[in-house]
Amino acid sequence: MSIKSQIKKRYRVVSASELSRSGKLSEIDNRLLVDASPCLTNMTVPIPEVSFGQLNPPDFYHQQFPTDEWYLESYSFEDGYVYNLQNAVVHGESGIITIDDFLIQESLYLAFPEAWGMSWADDTHLDIPLAASEIEIGAASHALCGAGGNRNYGHWWSNIVPALLIPPFSGTFSETVILMPKIRSKWQTDTLELIPEARGKAVFVDEHVAVNCTSLKFVPRITWSDYFPHPSRMKIISELKRRAGAERKASRKIYLSRADSTIRKLVNEAEIEKIATQYGFEPVVMTGKSVAEQIRIFSSATHVIGPHGAGLANVIFCNEGSVLCELHKDITIQWSIRRTASAARLRYGCLIGHDLQDPDYMSVQHDGPWHLPPEKLVEMLNKEPFI
Repeated sequence: MSIKSQIKKRYRVVSASELSRSGKLSEIDNRLLVDASPCLTNMTVPIPEVSFGQLNPPDFYHQQFPTDEWYLESYSFEDGYVYNLQNAVVHGESGIITIDDFLIQESLYLAFPEAWGMSWADDTHLDIPLAASEIEIGAASHALCGAGGNRNYGHWWSNIVPALLIPPFSGTFSETVILMPKIRSKWQTDTLELIPEARGKAVFVDEHVAVNCTSLKFVPRITWSDYFPHPSRMKIISELKRRAGAERKASRKIYLSRADSTIRKLVNEAEIEKIATQYGFEPVVMTGKSVAEQIRIFSSATHVIGPHGAGLANVIFCNEGSVLCELHKDITIQWSIRRTASAARLRYGCLIGHDLQDPDYMSVQHDGPWHLPPEKLVEMLNKEPFI
């Protein structure tokens, strides 16, 4: 570690909306630190009911994320503002934003600052090491969301791509470059090949660099959008489907396998996959397939069954009215894919299996192995909408 990186500066955490309302001026050029303007329409978005499979919450111990949302009928998308920040600094791939002596609270989503060598002085102040290197940029837009948002395929589509796609398709961002995470995976490259407008405007940010921006546009409700996807993204998704050569008419039933995964193993997946095959489902594995191939597979599906995981983020490419059954483990029933289904207007159902840990040990083991009772799948497949 360099001497420079051991030096830290303390920032007070404050929301972009609060700074915007405060009217504070920049210490550098006496302009407003932050101003805001509407970007995405406020709206209420219907959530598809759990209409097949496990219709009601199970009577055994389970945990939902967000909590108690089994019967939730809708979510509200509000405060869809673009914030324009003057003389802002973006701290590497984490995407954390500071401006003067303030840290923008909304930029902490999925950032996990301790993982980047930062430390909390107290509940409202964060100490950030000086970056190993700095770059200077004029006008930029923010498409970063911590390590989780930048390095996980599911979060890539829910948190990064929506922010990435605004600049080339919106005049609001036409004069900005796009701050993007350093490319580490083929699926990132594949995505950008479908969006050359964005690729040509991107600056790829490494984890140890500070990006000094004369002005920075930031839409927090985009990078938070795993649980609050705005339906306007479907316009862009439709364009990506066209560019990928997706079929307009769906005719396949697919089972999305996690047999190649090293975490959250469904221990009896071979049995589950065999049952699905007997009912006309085609097992598919996403590993090794290009993004365009994955788009074409999901856009061709009338029915999708699969365990919760990053690959199910692809259901955003299914056609409206397609059927999705998500297989969950009891202690981590994650509703993010169901929220994605709400944007794509899919029919939704689920089945709940059991985590294979000590039943007296109740802490969340998100990545542990689990088992799905096969009779639950058979029962579901013999009912509407599968027959």
